[in-house]
Amino acid sequence: MRHALVLVSVLVSTLSPLSARAGRIIVHHDEWPLSTTGFDLAPTMTQYARNVAAFFTGGGPGRFLVYTTNFGLNNTAVSNAMTGAGHQWIVDPAAPFTVANLLTYDAVFLAGSAGNTQILIDYVNAGGNVYIAGGTGFINEPAVFNPFLNTFGLSYGPNYNGVSGEFSIGTPHPLFVGVASMYHNNGNTVTDLVPGDSRQSIILTKDGKGLIGVYVSNSCIGDINTDGVVDDTDFTIFAAAYNLLDCADPAMPPTCPADLSGDGLVDDTDFTIFVVAYDRLLCP
Repeated sequence: MRHALVLVSVLVSTLSPLSARAGRIIVHHDEWPLSTTGFDLAPTMTQYARNVAAFFTGGGPGRFLVYTTNFGLNNTAVSNAMTGAGHQWIVDPAAPFTVANLLTYDAVFLAGSAGNTQILIDYVNAGGNVYIAGGTGFINEPAVFNPFLNTFGLSYGPNYNGVSGEFSIGTPHPLFVGVASMYHNNGNTVTDLVPGDSRQSIILTKDGKGLIGVYVSNSCIGDINTDGVVDDTDFTIFAAAYNLLDCADPAMPPTCPADLSGDGLVDDTDFTIFVVAYDRLLCP
């Protein structure tokens, strides 16, 4: 058996409090809603910020990494909204951008800052949550984020959409409960690439342009035998696949179910993902 499996007892005790489910994504066309201006012009944005937190944590206290210094996420208004509700709002654009480190947070927030695409994919597949704000002008959001977003059925448009102003919400979604309006100021339109797939959707539009999209997985990561729990049976299956390594190996089970990151290998990345799910046991 390859070396990483001896780390089970260590990793189970040190990795994230994330539940054993694949993660969620919120993608905004612009960075202004959670900025100081956004809070000033739309008085119920404190509620929106806390709805975002609840969307990612299921309602409990969260630990959030703000991997940017962009004004849309690094400001007193959103920090106070989050910490006032019992969450940790940690601004650290120099934090190690690894799956193992990200799994110590309930979500990572990005705006005008790029993270490694495969690491973000693996993080979401492991149960992590990601918030992305576009339209910053500091990076080319479609080029930077679409390789990640496309994996989960979402996409940024190539041009700014010109949507600006404070608009009423009027849309029934858990993110908008108690939220009367939101301020926007020009961003990259968000598109649902696979409208027939219920996992992703555009939940806010203006003049036919997508302003906010979400992705919610319906899978239970680590439940390799699909019996509703991530337990010793799954571990036994995973360990056998881990020793084979390559999904192309003829001895590997069909569809390579232990390849949790989807990269064609059952390796240490998958082990890191699996052990978090194993620690939580029950599927949601």
